[in-house]
Amino acid sequence: MNPENIFTSYSDWLAHAEIPKGQRAVLEASIDLFSKQGFDGTSTAQIAEQAGVSQGTIFKYYHTKQDLLQAIITPVLQHLFPKMRDRFVGSLPEKADLPTFIHFIVQDRFKFLQQNAEVVQIFVSELLISPQIREVFNDLIKNSIPIFEESPLTRLQSSGQIRQDLSLFDIGRTLVGQLITYFFQTKFSPKQLNTAADLARIESILVASLQP
Repeated sequence: MNPENIFTSYSDWLAHAEIPKGQRAVLEASIDLFSKQGFDGTSTAQIAEQAGVSQGTIFKYYHTKQDLLQAIITPVLQHLFPKMRDRFVGSLPEKADLPTFIHFIVQDRFKFLQQNAEVVQIFVSELLISPQIREVFNDLIKNSIPIFEESPLTRLQSSGQIRQDLSLFDIGRTLVGQLITYFFQTKFSPKQLNTAADLARIESILVASLQP
């Protein structure tokens, strides 16, 4: 895959990847099945059947199922997410007040979660159990802190619109926690949700949490 291009989602990225048709089919089937059944609950036979290839084709490209999982997650963390992060930070409204700023983040990042729903589900589940993935993710967080220090978040805090006792990590954890929790609620809730109203409520909660 070519990590130099910037796409709107992982599926868009994969669709443009310069890889053999069979390999792309394997990755697409794996993403779908891993997100629905979990990594351990998915067999290579199921992947092969959904991809329309033989198990031998899978092992031609990936020696183990773990290699296949790494082929999905590692490039996302090392290339795609950082590029999307940089584009997101560059699009943040420079002179907005806190409510407007929070509105932009909630709407933009929830759209991102929806566009990358399957990969996000796989990533979060594996993050809980895989030391290797946690290590790559921690490196991504460390590398992101200086970038967000130059973002409008710093201006909002220095102007007194965000509590001074909160670090950038605290702010990020508050934002991500609300969005990730609601994202999974939309996936597993037994009742239909009013997403627009729920996101507006999340925005109000975040503003109240961050304001002095």
